[in-house]
Amino acid sequence: MRAIRQRCGFGCVICGVPIYEYEHMDGWAHAKEHVESRITLLCLRHHGERTKGILPAAQVEGANASPVNHRDGVTTAQDLYFARDECEIVIGGNRFASRMAATDHPVIPIIIDAMPLVMFRAVDGRFMMTAQLFNEFNEPVLVVRDNQLIMSAEAWDIEFVAQTLTIRRALGDIFLEVLLEAEQGRVSITRGQLFRNGVELQIRSGSFVIVNNGSSFAGNHMVDCAMFGVVLGVGFEGPSVWHYSKLPRRPMPLKKPNRE
Repeated sequence: MRAIRQRCGFGCVICGVPIYEYEHMDGWAHAKEHVESRITLLCLRHHGERTKGILPAAQVEGANASPVNHRDGVTTAQDLYFARDECEIVIGGNRFASRMAATDHPVIPIIIDAMPLVMFRAVDGRFMMTAQLFNEFNEPVLVVRDNQLIMSAEAWDIEFVAQTLTIRRALGDIFLEVLLEAEQGRVSITRGQLFRNGVELQIRSGSFVIVNNGSSFAGNHMVDCAMFGVVLGVGFEGPSVWHYSKLPRRPMPLKKPNRE
């Protein structure tokens, strides 16, 4: 199914929404088998319309030949519905949390060169999520702007199953695994890598490591704290618990691998 997701740009071929169902373009009653080239992705709305015969087959065929996400280069924005008076970010088992009753200070676990990678900020008395996560080429692969999720359509694979978003660079090579729990107001980066400007973080189930200097973080908890977590690099002068202004930078690769 990975090849289908990649071909369709990881979303509905018509509207680009990254929550979708697999559609047999010949109709399952006639197909009776899974032929990869004849399967496409449709969101719940368009899949329902196709099933009821409202959406013409020719329109699906046309969208399958030129998926909207590949034309745009990114997936259509998806609402994440974070809007609680409590929030929590967990990175490799390290917990950063806040309650609006205690402080409206933004929750920012990691900042690299003055850029927060993932954060919750107060908007009209509720915490909303914002994130910018990059690959080793300094290209954004996942962006969230006030609960609006957008992802690169040029990844090797993106899979959204229930609340877990998994981005892969190759078979068995997970770039990021993110658990999005809007009901609990919690975002967890459970494993993978974070990059920015030659800085690399390795995230494991119970810790994360700054690869550049070997610093490891495990079992830390920051709750209702008017300080930021780990600040790396230059350009940021706010209060933080850990600050590494001078880091050896890893050279960024020049050539991107083939997606196949």
